[in-house]
Amino acid sequence: MTIEGTTIIVKGASMNPRLKDGDLVRLRPLCDYHPGDIVVFSYKDEGYLVHRVISVQKNRLLCKGDNSFRLEFVSRNNVIGKVISVKRGGIDLTKGYIDINNINIFIDLAFKVHKVAEIYNYNIEKIIKDVEYQKYKNLFLNVETNFYHIVLHILRSIFKKGLIDTAHLSKNILADTLRIFRRHNITELLSKVNGFKEFNLDAVSRVKRVLNKSAYQVLYNMLPPIISAIDFPYAIIKGLPLAKAVYKDESYSGSSEINILIDKQNLQDIISILERQGFVQGYLNKNMTISKFTRKQMLFYLNSTNQVLPYIKPNTDERIPFICININFAILWGKHESQSIEIKDFLSDTVKTTYGSVDFYTLSIEKAFIQYCLHNYKEHSSLYLLSGNKSISLRRFCDVYSLVKKENINTDLVIKIAKLYDIEKYIYYTLYYTALVFDDKSILEPYQELEIGEPGFLDRFGLAESEYNTWPIPFLDRLFCEDRFSVIKPLLSQDNIKNIEYNRKYLQGEGVICKG
Repeated sequence: MTIEGTTIIVKGASMNPRLKDGDLVRLRPLCDYHPGDIVVFSYKDEGYLVHRVISVQKNRLLCKGDNSFRLEFVSRNNVIGKVISVKRGGIDLTKGYIDINNINIFIDLAFKVHKVAEIYNYNIEKIIKDVEYQKYKNLFLNVETNFYHIVLHILRSIFKKGLIDTAHLSKNILADTLRIFRRHNITELLSKVNGFKEFNLDAVSRVKRVLNKSAYQVLYNMLPPIISAIDFPYAIIKGLPLAKAVYKDESYSGSSEINILIDKQNLQDIISILERQGFVQGYLNKNMTISKFTRKQMLFYLNSTNQVLPYIKPNTDERIPFICININFAILWGKHESQSIEIKDFLSDTVKTTYGSVDFYTLSIEKAFIQYCLHNYKEHSSLYLLSGNKSISLRRFCDVYSLVKKENINTDLVIKIAKLYDIEKYIYYTLYYTALVFDDKSILEPYQELEIGEPGFLDRFGLAESEYNTWPIPFLDRLFCEDRFSVIKPLLSQDNIKNIEYNRKYLQGEGVICKG
């Protein structure tokens, strides 16, 4: 380890996986240290070490490397400072790389691993086979740092078993898991999981599911006048049709808007229909009233997204005080550089469906699957969406996995359509990471023809060649990262950043808009 002022260069592997050889770590001199802090200290004749505090005593600290067995008693006078940030290859990886959320379990297992090491006289081959070390390794030394693997274990169990018992997990871990599920908008899926009762999850889940179903009823009760006026091909996508296909029970996935896919030649027709029904192209301002978008905003959005800005109108039902409709005339993004998809052809085999007493058309299950895979890829790759930190979501993978597992999708037809439109890699991308999230490679087997031959594609982000870049962190880290933009921002060009700011200015307006 090299010390340069308050910045050090980490050497060795004693703090893997959170700190790695070559990482730049910044320090803050402190007098008050706590269990879980990473500190730098001088130790005997070994020079300076960077290890984690696992116990605080009056005049000394007890420290241990995350990836080592030994315990070190360190005088406070020998401590240089606390690690407050870490950079790897110029990328700030502080969030999620320093702190351990389940610190009590970490400390308990750290002491046990040290005891095991002493018992086996530091024989590495024997230590790594011990059950206590295996627990420690699975919890803290895998690539899935912190409690990622616990969240995924619970998620996988929900889909594979439907009922699991989390009684063996600590309250802190359960609270953190629940926080992740909320952030990824999948708390409804926890309704069959034991162990969350103290968080009143059953009641929360039931209320959310009731609200989801109620919202759909309100939205679709206002749809008949619009549907009856449409005399051209269309399909309602995402939202309710997807929820019904994925979960059978739409309450497991909510939406407060309706998305309609049409051919661009019918754009003025649908606009006229919506305007006759009292919709305006606008957004909710801070006073919760509707403000119209400017012509400049409308044109910018139209040219940038293959959508028009949302149409909105007040609603007398206070369950959904404003109705929002998004019009889509493409399923690829504006910067797509391959051949386009003719929406008129894509809508050639729509399916009539009924919700309550409302009849409408939606996509065939194969095309709905394709559309959703493309939508997922866009959210993973768009610089503008990544700048908002909400684009990569477990919800998307849950939907895809359930869709593949429950629906009788004609795989040959999906492959044929994907090849026709030159979109094979986007479909495979979504399936690949869905298989990773659920640890289920079987969903990839029918789609081997679509396997990506382009080197580095699976770790690429950006929708246009001028934006292409490679993720500096593994997939699970970016899936659970709470500030993805800080991770990728150092990799972006000035033009990329200017485009993001320009998009923010013209896509968000001065208030809140309904987003498709």
